[in-house]
Amino acid sequence: MAMLGAGDTARAAVPVMAKAFDLQEIRVTSRTPESRHAYAREISAEYGLNVRPVDSTEEALKDAEIIVSATTTSTPFVKENWVSEGATVYSIGKHQEMESSVYKNSDKFVVDSWEHCKHKSDMQRMLKENYLSEKDLYAELPELLAGDKPARESERERIFIRAIGLVNQDIALANHIYQAALEKRIGTRLPY
Repeated sequence: MAMLGAGDTARAAVPVMAKAFDLQEIRVTSRTPESRHAYAREISAEYGLNVRPVDSTEEALKDAEIIVSATTTSTPFVKENWVSEGATVYSIGKHQEMESSVYKNSDKFVVDSWEHCKHKSDMQRMLKENYLSEKDLYAELPELLAGDKPARESERERIFIRAIGLVNQDIALANHIYQAALEKRIGTRLPY
């Protein structure tokens, strides 16, 4: 997995990704050597994962099957030709991190919510320029999760997911954790 960014969001993504996938290695890059080295050291120790800091985005992305982009940059820095065939890109950064062509040329362009994602700065600009439209969208994430549309259909597909993060996802996760705690009879009941 390639991790672009080493801040709080990049740290929060690791336990979820490690639970969902058998991660052999995480290659992390960020603006400063200090932040990526600290990230690698701390995440390796906390989760027992092989996390390797690398100096460039291109190096991080080389043959990566999963790419998580979690930065605050407002300048696209990921070139389309760096995204390998068969990669899934999960872009959760504040602004646009990928070249515009990644949105348009991926085999499947997915958002968590069109209604909300279209208001992100990158999406607004591309919609205003008529570079991108709702017709370019393959699916919203809930459609894939519910099986209404097929997710990955080929090992060669490049899937690009642009996410904003929605409160309904937080509620669903909280309910899952709550139900698991009830089943295992663990946790502390609070007085409210």
